[in-house]
Amino acid sequence: MPGAPLPSGPLAVAYVEHNAKMGGSVLSLCNLLHGLRDRVEPIVIRFADAEFGSSFTNLNARVAVLPLKAFDYRKPSPYSSLGRLGVEMSVLQKYATYTFPLIWMFYSLFRRYRPALIHLNNHVNSHRAEIIAAGMMGIPCVCHLRQVLNHIPALELRTSRFVSRFIAVSQSVKDAAVRGGLPGDRIDVVYNGIDFPSHPVAQPGKVEMRRKLELDVNCTLVVSVGRLEPIRGMERIIEIWPEVVRSQPKSRLLIVGDGSERERLESMVDSGGIRETVRFVGFQDDVWDYLRAGDVYVTGVSVPEAFGRALVEAMGMGLAVVAPAWGSTSELIEHGVSGLVYEPLNTEGLRQAVIDVVNDPVLRQRLAAQAELQARRRFGMAQYVEGVWGVYREVLNERGLHE
Repeated sequence: MPGAPLPSGPLAVAYVEHNAKMGGSVLSLCNLLHGLRDRVEPIVIRFADAEFGSSFTNLNARVAVLPLKAFDYRKPSPYSSLGRLGVEMSVLQKYATYTFPLIWMFYSLFRRYRPALIHLNNHVNSHRAEIIAAGMMGIPCVCHLRQVLNHIPALELRTSRFVSRFIAVSQSVKDAAVRGGLPGDRIDVVYNGIDFPSHPVAQPGKVEMRRKLELDVNCTLVVSVGRLEPIRGMERIIEIWPEVVRSQPKSRLLIVGDGSERERLESMVDSGGIRETVRFVGFQDDVWDYLRAGDVYVTGVSVPEAFGRALVEAMGMGLAVVAPAWGSTSELIEHGVSGLVYEPLNTEGLRQAVIDVVNDPVLRQRLAAQAELQARRRFGMAQYVEGVWGVYREVLNERGLHE
């Protein structure tokens, strides 16, 4: 991207995070602020119920807390069953009770901090009030698209006219946004960056981690990481597991994560007679050692992913990966070269791909080597930070902000 001179000294940027829970968008923003620590003065604006308060203060960011809980505009309204009239009543209700107060709150914060740029860290449908407030202040804003959304409501499309540029975390996200009505010429694709660890001696290695987990050090370990919710499709992995074990008795499954589905999934394991070959370890703040212990990574995700963060983390740690062929997967994995893909929601395709990779060590090692090479080259922190910084420069150049 062509660069333009920026104002001297660090750039004051206001970042708005609409989510309340720690997740991919928050991790991505933390990584970005760390990478831009010498170039920006960040002001992070979050909601009162955010679970990640200390994450940004540890990055020396100023943090402003809104006296409201995070709100999802997509949540059904009491008027949803009334057809078109209900839609209009729902919009009026949400504006009166949430959007109008938020516009004033954001307007006041933007007036107080006077940022040169506003970075909205979620999809346009989450930032209606912030976009309007930025437009009222005449401050350029960038919106980070992190969901595959083929439909964007007309109100959000009208509001999006105040957004200077959009950043899509994958080409599939950009394509969906264009289908939804956003202008493609204002959307830049910048893949998320992963702060991959090296392989320091001080960290537990594969053998040491397997011993810690009380696993056979010579087993073929399949790992899956994610929230145990229906959207992750973990039940499909458990469904195929008895057949995987029959084909390769030394196979073991390690499930890293927690959620509302855990009790049901553990019951499936017990009723399937595979308890000795499956290990649940719950949520882990640091998944790197668990990935380091593995040979294969598998995901059964039930919807297209905007950017498969856990998948890329596994690739970067040198695991052979198996994933459904939708969303960003085709951008992340080259089938047969850096991983195996299967038809989405197809349990038989998933079963065959996992059986192939656990039974063929040559294939497994070849896929793993290419996965690690490609992930660390394409999805490291440098390309992410410089990509976002390049968008900032273009936006300020368009506004005529020079030294």
